Amino acid sequence: MQDVLEQEDSIIKGMVGLDDHVICALSGGVDSTVAATLVHKAIGDRLHCIFVDSGLLRYKERERVMSTFESDLHLPVTCVDASDRFLSKLKGVTDPERKRKIIRGEFISIFDNFAVELEHRLERSPLSWFKELYILM
Repeated sequence: MQDVLEQEDSIIKGMVGLDDHVICALSGGVDSTVAATLVHKAIGDRLHCIFVDSGLLRYKERERVMSTFESDLHLPVTCVDASDRFLSKLKGVTDPERKRKIIRGEFISIFDNFAVELEHRLERSPLSWFKELYILM
């Protein structure tokens, strides 16, 4: 097991330059949580995680997920409450494919805004330094 972890650490460090930063969108599921944990171990504070509350989560799921990230795993996570935004866009929509497109579009827009805000905060030029690892599980 240790060999696998060391191998993953080496792969991540090889993909991410010494001055690069990474955004990881977290769903709260096992896949994105493990991915974020591995990346954080490899690059530390240059990992910037985002969790979006779409208003479609289970009861108390946001609190549970954030507690796991912050208290148990010690991952720095920005939580975006976009529930009003999602629910207003989905109001009255009954077609499942249209719902999926709306949800996907809103997530992408939120992630893009997060990246731009992060670039301003870190005083970095867009795309010249930024590696985006979209971990969609």
